[in-house]
Amino acid sequence: MQREVLSPSSHEITFNSAVESLKRAQAVYQCPPWIENGGDYWRDGAFNIHAYDPRRPHLPKGTVYILESNPEWLLEDPFDLDNLRMLPKEQVEGFLYRLEELVRNPEEQGKHITAMFGTGGTIAMHEEIKEGRKVLVPGISAEQLLSRSGGGINERFAVATLDFPTTMDSSEMEIDYNAELVIAMSYIWKNASEELKQRFIGFVIAHGTDTMAASSAYLSMMLGPNCPFSVGTVGAQQPAEKRHTDVFGNIRLIFDSLEDLNDAHIRERFVTMGGTAGGSYPAVAVEKISDTLVAAFGTFTHPLVINAADFAAEGVKSSFAEEYRDKASFLFVPDLSGKVKQWNDRVFYPIILRGYNHLVPLMPQEGDDPKQIYNQIHAAKAARFIDITTFGGFTVNSKMRGAIMLAAQETGKSVIAANPFPQGKLDHAYEPAVKLREAGVLVTGIPPTALRAKVLLAQRLFGEDQARILDFIGNRNFVGEQPPQYWDQYIKERDAAFAKRTNTINQPRSIEAFLRTGPGIPDGVVKILHSGKISPSA
Repeated sequence: MQREVLSPSSHEITFNSAVESLKRAQAVYQCPPWIENGGDYWRDGAFNIHAYDPRRPHLPKGTVYILESNPEWLLEDPFDLDNLRMLPKEQVEGFLYRLEELVRNPEEQGKHITAMFGTGGTIAMHEEIKEGRKVLVPGISAEQLLSRSGGGINERFAVATLDFPTTMDSSEMEIDYNAELVIAMSYIWKNASEELKQRFIGFVIAHGTDTMAASSAYLSMMLGPNCPFSVGTVGAQQPAEKRHTDVFGNIRLIFDSLEDLNDAHIRERFVTMGGTAGGSYPAVAVEKISDTLVAAFGTFTHPLVINAADFAAEGVKSSFAEEYRDKASFLFVPDLSGKVKQWNDRVFYPIILRGYNHLVPLMPQEGDDPKQIYNQIHAAKAARFIDITTFGGFTVNSKMRGAIMLAAQETGKSVIAANPFPQGKLDHAYEPAVKLREAGVLVTGIPPTALRAKVLLAQRLFGEDQARILDFIGNRNFVGEQPPQYWDQYIKERDAAFAKRTNTINQPRSIEAFLRTGPGIPDGVVKILHSGKISPSA
């Protein structure tokens, strides 16, 4: 009997090519001198944050896949714990087990169930003597924070906690650490019993304040538009051991916020700070505005999810209108069984982001040398985008604009702009703002921190296709990052075509209108090609 010879499909060839490309990158990697231990971040059973290099090519141990729109990049299955690098798999499995135990525990009946991660930051700091000097280092666990917080938390909530193997100062946070949290949360939700899901009101992440806005934006972008659970991030301005501390007020507030959201049947990603002087802010619109005030965070574009300053009399506000959510998400998501679904079918499928955000971040100020900026853009070989934080009216010094646009043209980079106070219109009439748009810069109403997270997500989805990336950034409201006035515009006009297509206003746009006025997005633009579990030795 003649044996049938099956030739590999083009999908398999593309997938194998991506794996081989990553292996070659691993082979030529050289650890830079600012990374400790030659990049050996697990040593003697301890995770060393100073030895972890996000730039190092890493072949995942779990299931991976590629997208038709970006076949050069291996993406990790967000539900596979073998893809974890810092959080030990067995600890996450044990975390889920403890949550299920809370469901079965007679003493915890009638309580809302919550899962809390500890990453470090000021909220977890205590004083130690190191090398003869007093320093603040993270050393208070999430469980210890809870036990000290009072406010009836233990009487109202059943909580399981899990700390990072090594807790860290906020400045040490990396995108990769947020990816670990997304994988852990996704696994827990997917594998939770129905009883646990019914009583579960969300995840709490104790975090440092300096990078909390950025981490929250990356978490929200990774979790996507159809996240079925709430995620709140909380920090503090003063450590718990200080006489005047905001730690415990903030912790009580974040649990109250989760409960209020659950009662309102809203699932939200948010940042909680400021106690009764602050509130809970949408994750994709919050910025740190003070290093001393208890109300340390604010938003210029979105309403607070919960305004604690008036004891939540305003009620709960979603940062992403449900009416818009149903039509906003146009991308296809991979189902590793081989099926293709759409995000606007309410499919929960996170996109794992790791590494560094390769763009050129600029914030031109009075007295800056355009020549220096010009050289900086040329030196950033790996960057494909220039991210300008303008002045409040989307204005930039004319000489600076000229240097940026010339360097962008010479290096093939696209230019995106945001401003620190984007609550107003995008088409300002100031001549420098008009000339910036006329030069081809994509101006957006997205807050600067969320914009950077969205650029990285777009690059993972669309690879080198800058036109598709710019459309995704400017015209697609993915997780509520566009200011609410644009949702209102969409909801009012959702059944009518938008006016002439533009890259500055009319954000967001309906997919139907875009397909009529723009180049269109083919079916399966983010369709799965191939997936599989591979090992470093494969």
